[in-house]
Amino acid sequence: MSQGGVPDPNLRASDADRERIVEQLRQHTADGRLTMDEFEQRMSAAYAAKTYGELAQLTRDLPVDLGARSRGAGFGPPPPQDAPPWSGSWPRTGVSDRPGSGNEIVDALVGAAMTWKTQKIAAREQLRQQRYQARLERRANAPIASGFVGWAVLSALLTGIWFMAGVTSSSGFSDFWPIWPIGILGFLTVLKAIKTATLRRTLTRR
Repeated sequence: MSQGGVPDPNLRASDADRERIVEQLRQHTADGRLTMDEFEQRMSAAYAAKTYGELAQLTRDLPVDLGARSRGAGFGPPPPQDAPPWSGSWPRTGVSDRPGSGNEIVDALVGAAMTWKTQKIAAREQLRQQRYQARLERRANAPIASGFVGWAVLSALLTGIWFMAGVTSSSGFSDFWPIWPIGILGFLTVLKAIKTATLRRTLTRR
């Protein structure tokens, strides 16, 4: 629910809401209100935002306040189709927009720089996802039987130590203490095998 036309900060934001905020941040960067580092940080935060409240924090110190926009307005109307690049909602006064003017060149350079930053962030995120997927595939392809073989070898070794200690001891055989490490390691081995099998099924369904 919203009060006074202001969206509830706890409501979930859509992809279109995030894109509109990023476009506003690009406009403010072109106008000199934000540095490139600030734009990159806020852009990453905008794409990671889940609610209107999180998006509102990104524009609190800028002329357009997300928290003061009605939800129905979609956080501000988009710029006119025939508006010059980076025109946004703030008209410029006393600045020439003639083709080839210095202001137009600066806008083009800033736009190219921000596009490169956006592509860099997207490529970094894609690489992170690929590495994560590769780790999952390695875990899923790990042989389950090898874990049980290692457990069996260790169990035999501990049992042999207990047996030799009982043979050489004057008091004879003591309590079978290897049952504790054998049991714990066996439980962990079974748990790992179940996780690996579940991961294999999950990856196969994708």
